[in-house]
Amino acid sequence: MVDKFSTAICNLGFTCSPRENALFIRKSEHGVDLLLFYFLGLEVLSIDEGIYLSQAKYASDLVARAGIIDSHIESTSLEPNVRFIPIDSTVLDNPTLYRQLVGGLVCLTVTRPDIAYPVHVLMQFLSSPRSIHYAAVLHIIRYIKGTLFHGLHFSAHSSLSLQAYSNVD
Repeated sequence: MVDKFSTAICNLGFTCSPRENALFIRKSEHGVDLLLFYFLGLEVLSIDEGIYLSQAKYASDLVARAGIIDSHIESTSLEPNVRFIPIDSTVLDNPTLYRQLVGGLVCLTVTRPDIAYPVHVLMQFLSSPRSIHYAAVLHIIRYIKGTLFHGLHFSAHSSLSLQAYSNVD
């Protein structure tokens, strides 16, 4: 199956990367063609100022999966100073939707580092989620609903230096 796919892609003018066999490149007289627009839920917008990555459609689908149809949105990804204790509230009868939504939020953190911390916190309760945890997931998704088009911008004029900050407390 893989050879069939590779052959089909190569017949379209692409060449396989020598370092990554899942990466195919096509060059034209103008350089590398920018053909990537949407891949595995990741939307790529290439403009003169740089590249913008988002997951707006994926996020919108996640909002729909959560069943949020009202117009209520949240201004923060998690309530300030919230603490979750494993014995708070009642255990969910069917934790499947909770697990699916948290998994979807994990995938969304690729372009949304603003939700990484609250999603990480709620992942700790996958084995036995409670109603308070599910309410927090819905809170994050309502925040996502209000910020669907947030993403990452990589400037064409940047120095390409990576800077990261962490608070180990």
